[in-house]
Amino acid sequence: MINSNKLLSKDEKSKIKDLISRTEKRTNAEVIIAMATESGQYDRAESLAGLFVGTATLGFSYDLGSYLSRSLWEGESLTVLVQVALMILGFIVGSLLASYIHTFRDIFVSKDEKIRSCQIMAKALMADALLKLSQPKPLLIIYISLYEKEVVILGDGVLLKELKEDFLNELKNKILVPFKLKLYFTGFKDSIELTSEFLSQKFPRTEDSKNSQNDDIRIFHPRMM
Repeated sequence: MINSNKLLSKDEKSKIKDLISRTEKRTNAEVIIAMATESGQYDRAESLAGLFVGTATLGFSYDLGSYLSRSLWEGESLTVLVQVALMILGFIVGSLLASYIHTFRDIFVSKDEKIRSCQIMAKALMADALLKLSQPKPLLIIYISLYEKEVVILGDGVLLKELKEDFLNELKNKILVPFKLKLYFTGFKDSIELTSEFLSQKFPRTEDSKNSQNDDIRIFHPRMM
């Protein structure tokens, strides 16, 4: 799985910060761009993977033991102890495999669960940013989650009215299409430039506007919380 800390070079992070700063000089809106390695903990999926491997291990060991020798299964108490031990071992191995091999974990994670996890993290980021605003102003959140391959775009009450579906789809594609080609900086650059044009038209800069947020891209590994 891609590590969000290692996705961009120091120079690329600096250029993204500069792009965000230039955007906020053109608009009254506040722009926050965040990227996480993943958004959900997926404990349920890893537990299901552990249960699957544990059950498979038990079934395979029983068949193998029956085929080679029945000595392992002689005695009721020993049979129970062996089965419990195999289930526990298989559960631990399966859970660890799902934790580190995400193609395996994907079998047990639904698309809806991934989307919900991303939306929860983006909303948490929005709530935190709203609390830190020094003055009321439009707020736009662009949240990218690498494992889920999802982009969540949120706006506060004022900005939300202006976020039409066509713009949202275009902005997401500006990120997702280059990301599929591993052109990560291009994805950030193109999406910020599109955002800059949109916000400067809808919420042009006024003299009393102040930037109350850090312009650095916010990076979370593995996740926000």
